[in-house]
Amino acid sequence: MRFSVRLFAASVSIALGLGGACAASLGGLCRVSTPAEADGCRVGDSVLFLAKDTLSHKQVLTFAATRCDPRFPIVQNLAGVACTYTDWFADRTYRGADFLARKRELMAKGYLELEKAVRKDLSWKRTEEPGRSENRAYYKVLSEGSGPELVLGQKFRIATWKYDANNRLLVTEPRITVTDLPKVLYKGMKVGSEIEFLSLPANPADSSHIKFRILEALR
Repeated sequence: MRFSVRLFAASVSIALGLGGACAASLGGLCRVSTPAEADGCRVGDSVLFLAKDTLSHKQVLTFAATRCDPRFPIVQNLAGVACTYTDWFADRTYRGADFLARKRELMAKGYLELEKAVRKDLSWKRTEEPGRSENRAYYKVLSEGSGPELVLGQKFRIATWKYDANNRLLVTEPRITVTDLPKVLYKGMKVGSEIEFLSLPANPADSSHIKFRILEALR
């Protein structure tokens, strides 16, 4: 058994040594039977994780993702994992769901702060979105158009730019779409007008902040 372990360790060391240009001289072989024991390994060691009981695919993948240096080859199967040890996971491991929740929290805060500024700026007007009376909505005319006046139910081609929660433009190239603009919001406006629009539903993280230009009326 000792011979087979040594042979396996040697073959792993050879494989790690052939990892390409990023390969470097490694330390010793650190043998562990639980992920917690790997905390005693040194960065750069070859770590051999052989559990006392049969491992699941989940356990193998988790060990490889959190304890193995991805710059070097990783050998893994249900018997265990052999790789180059790293401790980067200690400070950088996080859950994607937690990150998204925090991102939505920051977005919501950003939109609420934006609404405070909008309510103090007299160039913005409060309005309602058709079919979404529960939403708080504001708009501001950035420039007046010189084309024909908007007609209820008529289709218009518009160019749209989107902002993030911090009022920064996300893309410089506009998205071109066709829509029938609601009469309540855009009554009296003309083709060529440019409008900034802020919609704040019950959950501020679902808000939208856009700028659009009415390009043409369609027959």
